[in-house]
Amino acid sequence: RLAREVLRGYASLRGETDVIRCKLYSLLLPAYKLLGDEDEFDRLHATVRSMLPVIKAGQSRALLLVSLYGCTDSSLYQRMAHELVDPWMEEASPKKSKTVLIRRLRDYDRWLKHNE
Repeated sequence: RLAREVLRGYASLRGETDVIRCKLYSLLLPAYKLLGDEDEFDRLHATVRSMLPVIKAGQSRALLLVSLYGCTDSSLYQRMAHELVDPWMEEASPKKSKTVLIRRLRDYDRWLKHNE
């Protein structure tokens, strides 16, 4: 039900900046995946893949990579996400947004049986 609400509320939005697009796409990717809408998921996945090389903001890039990893179980996305997120664990008091991504990445590793 939540996935449907996400699509109803956000699927028609267009982000004006890379940061907003990253946040939007990180919501839509799992919603399409959970609802089994493979065509929309594949379309958005291709869009995100083409965006990744130009996303310079570390947290935005990490958000996309963690979302992609959780939706695809790709070892490439897992490695890239860990390269960005793991150093945050060494920070004395990471921002809440970083803490959320650390936790999500750890959850995906556990759920996808990739505990390191």
